[in-house]
Formats: sequence, C-alpha cells, structure tokens
Amino acid sequence: LSLHDALPILVALRPPWRIFLRRSAQAAPVIVLAALLRAAEAGQWQTALLVAWRAGLALLLLAALAAATPWRQFLAALELLRLPRPFLAVLVLTERYLHLFGDEFARLRRARDSRMCRRMNLRERLSSDGQLLGALMLRTESRAARIHAAMLARGFRGTYPRSSS
Repeated sequence: LSLHDALPILVALRPPWRIFLRRSAQAAPVIVLAALLRAAEAGQWQTALLVAWRAGLALLLLAALAAATPWRQFLAALELLRLPRPFLAVLVLTERYLHLFGDEFARLRRARDSRMCRRMNLRERLSSDGQLLGALMLRTESRAARIHAAMLARGFRGTYPRSSS
C-alpha cells in the first residue's frame, strides 16, 4: 500500500475533513508506539518505519471510510465481508451504548463539580476523573448484566435483524 494508491481512495470517499483529521490524529500515537516497539524489539529501524507507514495509511483509509459511511451501511458491508457475527454484535452494542456512557460520565462530572466549593487543579481533576471512571465501570458492569438478561428474555441469539434502510 502506497500513498499513490491511498490518495485517490481518500479523495473518492470525500470524508468530512475535520472529523477525518481528528480521528487520524487520535490514531497517530498508537502507530508511533507500535513502530517504536518493533524497532526496540528487533533493532531494525527501517522495518519499523515501514510498518508504521503501512499502518498509518491503513488507519487513514479506515478513518476516511468511517467518516464518510453511515454506521448501518458500514455494518452491512462488514457483514457482507463475512466478519464473525459475535464481532458484529459487539460493534453494534458498542456504538449503541458508547453515547450513553459518555452522557453518564458527563452527568457524574457535573454532579461532582456542583458539590465542589473551589476549582480543582489539574492533578486533582485527573485523580477525581479516574475515580469517576471507576464508578462508571462498576455501574456499567451491572447495567450490562441487566441489558444482557433482558435481551435473552426477548429472544436475542447473537444476531440482529437486518433493517431495510
């Protein structure tokens, strides 16, 4: 995969560039870390740079595809590619509940901030956010168990019905 191959695909996808660039920037540390680990492991910097280059291009294309394709169409395409059904079910549930958990975390932060008499410095805020994330994980685990039990009670067997839209 070369930049020469990837550029026409990026242009054809016409992703929303702001979203595309933000998602690409979020993936950059992972790519750099993978390259550094490869180089440290084998001492082969040239191979590490090649791996980072290819991984970077693949992630750029994936970010462009995700930014340009509606979620339902993306899942339908993954299903046509015959990805395992449990993997698709995890993707569906992740997307469905990701926003819910983000909203819940925002509510927890707002509740904490409303009880504070003074502003916290960065260190205190990070420590408190870590504690809030821990509380959110505990709440999430019990909520996931209730949701799973409800889904099974309604006949869920690991696949979702296809929608016509």
